[in-house]
Amino acid sequence: MALLAPPPSDIVVSHRFERARVANLLLGLWLVASAVLWRHFADSRLNTWLVGALVATFALLTIRKPSLRWANALLGAWLLLSTVAIIRPVELATWWNNLLVAVGVIGFALLSHRGNVTTVELDTPISEPRNTH
Repeated sequence: MALLAPPPSDIVVSHRFERARVANLLLGLWLVASAVLWRHFADSRLNTWLVGALVATFALLTIRKPSLRWANALLGAWLLLSTVAIIRPVELATWWNNLLVAVGVIGFALLSHRGNVTTVELDTPISEPRNTH
């Protein structure tokens, strides 16, 4: 008996891609929360909050368009650069938090797509696995 390919998506996403996307979603949400959990200068708080909201948004958008992971890689690079060179945090914890999250966002954005997406024709039947024993 043949099964039809699952609608509505024509993309089958591997577990590794999905985990990396979820990790970036969580990192983005963490940035948004951390912007209000401890003291920041106004520019640092705004930067942390905006980058977090955008990372979470792009993590969700990669469900339909995996190439948007590059937006998260760029946002992670911006957060890294702004943390190290541009924006002054009030607390050392803020500096370390943003630095580590930036590295994580970049890593998960780059990891999340390498050879993990396969296109499937919607009308192509998928046969059941054969028992080889």
